Amino acid sequence: MLAGGTALEDVVLVVEEVVVAAGVLLVVAAGVLLWLLVVELLLPQPAMSTAHRNRPMSHEDRRRIMLGSPLD
Repeated sequence: MLAGGTALEDVVLVVEEVVVAAGVLLVVAAGVLLWLLVVELLLPQPAMSTAHRNRPMSHEDRRRIMLGSPLD
């Protein structure tokens, strides 16, 4: 027991501390979710079609560019 309190008062104090800790964790979790929302959904993302430019161009790709695709 804590000094000067009954067992019931001690339990109430511990429960209050747990509730405060849970509230702090909820606020932190909400902050993380908000940050993820901003970073993942609201900030501009790189175009998906730019990924293929990083790989070396094949001989067939160069030929298609020079001669033109039959679909052009």
